[in-house]
Amino acid sequence: MSATSFTYPSGSVPIYFNCPLLGADIVEQGTWADTNVGYLSCICLLNTSNGDGDSFSQYFWVPGGTYTFKMAAIKRSNVGYLTIYVDDIQIYYAGLYIASGTYAPTIITVNNLDIGPGKHKITFKSTAFGTAKSQYIYEACFYPSSMVHTSNRTFPFDTYACASPILAIPFFSNVTSIVQGTWPITLANVRLFYHYLNNSTAATNDALSMSVALSPGTYDIRGGIYTSTNLGILKGYLDGNLIFTKDMYSGSGVEQTWTLASDIVVSQPMISTFMIKIDGKNALSSGYSSQLSGFLFKKKS
Repeated sequence: MSATSFTYPSGSVPIYFNCPLLGADIVEQGTWADTNVGYLSCICLLNTSNGDGDSFSQYFWVPGGTYTFKMAAIKRSNVGYLTIYVDDIQIYYAGLYIASGTYAPTIITVNNLDIGPGKHKITFKSTAFGTAKSQYIYEACFYPSSMVHTSNRTFPFDTYACASPILAIPFFSNVTSIVQGTWPITLANVRLFYHYLNNSTAATNDALSMSVALSPGTYDIRGGIYTSTNLGILKGYLDGNLIFTKDMYSGSGVEQTWTLASDIVVSQPMISTFMIKIDGKNALSSGYSSQLSGFLFKKKS
């Protein structure tokens, strides 16, 4: 199926960040690693260096508008102060330390942020509260302030796939065609998007497709993919062109984020068909299964 041209929206749209899936563009200080801690979702970005002043930044593109910023965070006895900057201007600062208890989920909210059109940078910085210096960075969203929210849902946020240059693709709302096999969705609060899709038929050539709206630019494609002993080889296609191959076999089960393809060029606004397919398996694997949380088209330029 060939790409279909469309008019890209000029108004403000929700911009969603699953921070581990998006990945750090700049690490100003410390080591920020995908870490499976399972509090709000399976993976967060954690400063394993546990240093005072550890920080990282991510780039995003946004149409101009007035936004409300929301972020999922946890309070815990090893968590210090969190400062958030947009384009090096501080928008949030607070301590997330609590004296006892394993963790306490919270929603950080910042209202009335005026953001111009184009490329921007968001920075997350941890500073110490005594010996507490850690930060668990999960997900965030810039909502247009004109949006009216009637849902009480907090985890996950109520906007995932949106027509934005950072395009997150969980499987609840985006599977448009089953090409082969049976692909049930399983809820799991220890997965990247709180669910995963697997081909229960567990056969080579099991495949599905979905539509993605992309603005002109250069993209990396990242995925939340579980690897284990009985999984196959995953191939991804954009408008019929092979763009990545991922061997999902590993000696033990683990959910991770991966950069699957780099420097995919989109020359004009288009709605493309993104297809994923099981194509064979590692010789050490016992099967052709998959457990897929979602994908993200990360715009670089």
